[in-house]
Amino acid sequence: MHALLEILLFPVIDVVIFGVSYWTGYFFLNGVTFGTLPLAPPLSMGERNRRTAYSKQTRCLWISLPGQRRVLKAEVVCLVGGVVWIALGLGVYWAYR
Repeated sequence: MHALLEILLFPVIDVVIFGVSYWTGYFFLNGVTFGTLPLAPPLSMGERNRRTAYSKQTRCLWISLPGQRRVLKAEVVCLVGGVVWIALGLGVYWAYR
């Protein structure tokens, strides 16, 4: 029973958490940079770069999609969205404490 619930609920929770954190990060980054920062679409999550001349630090943040310029990886956008939710939660906690 436990394994069946995990198999059924894990993809739903995974999609909801990644979706909410991606779109939060998307709107936050577009608002902060006034839409000038190119962001990868959410379906590009998990894609890898081909070998490039960039350093390892640059490659972990950016992805070169075919036929497009470098864009910020979807994983990084999700991370930013998660940090925004954590900051909001801590702000509410400290405001009402």
